[in-house]
Amino acid sequence: NWELSLARAAAVAHLLPNSGYERPLIIRGLSSGRVDELPETLEEEKRNALSRRVDIVVLNHDGFRYNAFNR
Repeated sequence: NWELSLARAAAVAHLLPNSGYERPLIIRGLSSGRVDELPETLEEEKRNALSRRVDIVVLNHDGFRYNAFNR
């Protein structure tokens, strides 16, 4: 599942510049078994669709922590 998650993230990252996004991209993949957190009353197809998603996080910085004491 990790490879699939990373492939999804890479596919979205590949499409973003074609959609007008111009900043450099950092791609991260995360595989999670969160499908278990979805209500069991949902149909299996719906549960699977909800677990196959890509979250896009846009930061106004490069994502690295800045420590003011280590200049």
